[in-house]
Amino acid sequence: MQKLLAIIVVCAAFALPQMLAHAGEWEDITQQALSLAKQGKYAESIKLAKKALALAEKQKGYNHLDTATSLNNLGLLYEKQGNYSSAVSLYHRAVQICESVTDKNYQHLAIALDNLARGYYHQGKHSLALPLYHRTLKIKEELLGEDHPAVAATLGNMALVYKEQGKYSEALPLLHRALEIQEAALGKNHYKLVYVLTNLAAVYSDQGKHLRALPLLRRSLKILETTLGENHPEVALVLNNLAHLYLEERDYAPALPLLRRALKIQEKVLGKTHPELISILTNLGLFYAGQGDYPSALPLFRRALEIAEVKLGKNHPKFAFARNNLAELYVAMGEEDKAAALRAGE
Repeated sequence: MQKLLAIIVVCAAFALPQMLAHAGEWEDITQQALSLAKQGKYAESIKLAKKALALAEKQKGYNHLDTATSLNNLGLLYEKQGNYSSAVSLYHRAVQICESVTDKNYQHLAIALDNLARGYYHQGKHSLALPLYHRTLKIKEELLGEDHPAVAATLGNMALVYKEQGKYSEALPLLHRALEIQEAALGKNHYKLVYVLTNLAAVYSDQGKHLRALPLLRRSLKILETTLGENHPEVALVLNNLAHLYLEERDYAPALPLLRRALKIQEKVLGKTHPELISILTNLGLFYAGQGDYPSALPLFRRALEIAEVKLGKNHPKFAFARNNLAELYVAMGEEDKAAALRAGE
């Protein structure tokens, strides 16, 4: 069964080191990479981020915190492209550097641990992500206090791991605590609340409590459209989730325009092969399949499977999910041989 797409929070985006002698070129290149990334020009940004990493390694050494910062920056760009294996490799090295330096900077360590945990989450390696999040949470609570918004971000990410493991009784208290922290610190209409609201809705949806999820998603959509604009990629995520709830309730009419709008936004911002499109394509396929329009569903399920295989690999849960959807569609179309061959990996 298709699930609501949750939002995992990037707790620290591009970072710059402290001003150092001979570091001017590094900072300039990193700022240029950041500017390009904000414009969605990830390929160009990656070229500069690689150059910045080479400079940090040359000027400060392979095991310096500045090098760890560059590794995290480059990893974030790969993550934006859906290249999670490359991102995880960089994050892992950043964690090793932060743990090895004599004069530990625990803020750097928390960022590196959080990034690595998020990378594992995207790869479906939840058992590896969870202990890293627990370490991150402990560091943040000690450095910032238990009611800091950064603590709330980690609580929310931890909750998503529990959600994926089906441990809803573990996930819900973390999300409620995160929402309480965010509302107290930022107010009730800040865009960062959307992460917690959407993830709460996802947990309720997994439990079949659609009536509890719906107002949370409507609130999220209103906040995002007001604060970030109607064509922001996170708007697309909420549109997709709203459509999913309508599909679950067999209310097809409002679902299609939401899904079409979501797909248009994501393709424009992320390109046509990003892993985040898998959920929208699947919901579109379910929309058509639910009405018996199998020819329209078929290319959507095929495309979702292709993206999952190329971008995530055959061992990722989303690949198995996409393959199963396509196989079930073949069965519904009376093509059992194709379904059996697909499930057999032929």
